[in-house]
Amino acid sequence: MIKGICLIFMFALQHEGASILIKDDGIIEGDANNHMCSRIERYVEENVMLYNETFLEPKTVWCLNIPPKCTRYREAIREINKTIYVPKTKTVFECCEGYVKKNGKCSAICSNGCVHGKCTKPKTCTCEDGWQGPNCTIECDDGWYGEGCKMYCTCQNGATCDKKNGFCDCPPGFAGAFCETVCPQESYGKNCENECHCKNGGVCNFMDRSCVCPPGYVGRYCENQCQDGTYGEKCLNKCSCNDLATIFCSHIDGKCMCVPGWKGDACSSKCDLNTWGSQCSKKCDCPPNAVCDHVTGNCSCQPGWYGTICEKKCPDGYFGKDCKMKCPDCMYLPGNCHYITGQCSCPAGSRGSNCDLGNVLIIHEFE
Repeated sequence: MIKGICLIFMFALQHEGASILIKDDGIIEGDANNHMCSRIERYVEENVMLYNETFLEPKTVWCLNIPPKCTRYREAIREINKTIYVPKTKTVFECCEGYVKKNGKCSAICSNGCVHGKCTKPKTCTCEDGWQGPNCTIECDDGWYGEGCKMYCTCQNGATCDKKNGFCDCPPGFAGAFCETVCPQESYGKNCENECHCKNGGVCNFMDRSCVCPPGYVGRYCENQCQDGTYGEKCLNKCSCNDLATIFCSHIDGKCMCVPGWKGDACSSKCDLNTWGSQCSKKCDCPPNAVCDHVTGNCSCQPGWYGTICEKKCPDGYFGKDCKMKCPDCMYLPGNCHYITGQCSCPAGSRGSNCDLGNVLIIHEFE
């Protein structure tokens, strides 16, 4: 009787770099749905069978021959192996075209690589945010960011847009999500984190902390007034005030502050008649024939007058301020002159300071 025994073997198939383990039922080990394809594989299976074979077995026996041994045969049974080749087909799972087996998974193939991205489909790169191009080697153009460089940057005032996420990197002097806000007063620099120290109304440069001084001030922090005699922006202007009648020249706008009794842009004019004092703002209170001092407001008699309230003319022979000046020697009317000016009163036909010119003859009668 022949007894057959089948021995089943497992073997590995190699296909395009992917090693797929096939069992006798055609099922692979692993995930068959991760970019894997199936195909029919033809192969031959070896079946080894064991069976009994009948044969004539030789045997030596005693006999009458010389020498006295003879060979006799008898029928016997022995076991032998026999190989049977059976053609079969199996379903083979392997990475689809364009994919290769890596770390137990089928990964897409991009022959030129994806420098800043991943190969997600055969010959197709999915770039990281901020990159573009067939191999993800080209950064987004200025002003664009994100996946596929399809997002438009909204940064302002020269800010740099992050090409990955669109965040704005503000230049010194600006702040805000889009760098839309100028640093507030008294702050400057990157993200407005630094404090300014400008004085006297100086404006801080929000980029480099330098102070823009108002007219009348100079210095790193606008801490110094213009020197005497100068004024205005950067103290470049010269004052034009009358030094003898000026208290000071404004370091801001160059205006002259006059001493009492003087007026005008340059303090070059005395107060008008009947006014006196600071800015000539006060009115004189003097009697007729008197004038007031433009500085102090004190009353004094005009030339040709005297008395407590300046009510009297100068006496004959005198004239001028306080009537202290004597009249000149007039030719025809000695000692007789104008009480204010001191000029001789010449008769008709004569002229000159002493009436000594002309052709008029005056006859004096003497007793």
